[in-house]
Amino acid sequence: MMAYWQLALDFVLKAKQQSRKKIAMFLKTVWLESESRYDMFQDTEYPLKTMYQFSKRVTLYKSGVKMKNSGMIAYVWYVWDKDYEGKPTIEWIKG
Repeated sequence: MMAYWQLALDFVLKAKQQSRKKIAMFLKTVWLESESRYDMFQDTEYPLKTMYQFSKRVTLYKSGVKMKNSGMIAYVWYVWDKDYEGKPTIEWIKG
């Protein structure tokens, strides 16, 4: 089974090929940390525009079932915009 990290990277790379303007991905904040994704984050043809970081941990439930460690992982919306020029920004979602 392929790791979450690789599936998400493959999805973003494919989306960059198929999308006309914007891509938004809801992923773990820690997904930002990686040598294997470094080049993708440096892409100037379809750059990362903004990260929308939740100020409070988001609780997700697998199949609607509350689990013991729910809400222990930080998530962020990553938004790429083909027309964007500049460095990525970070915004917060109050929560």
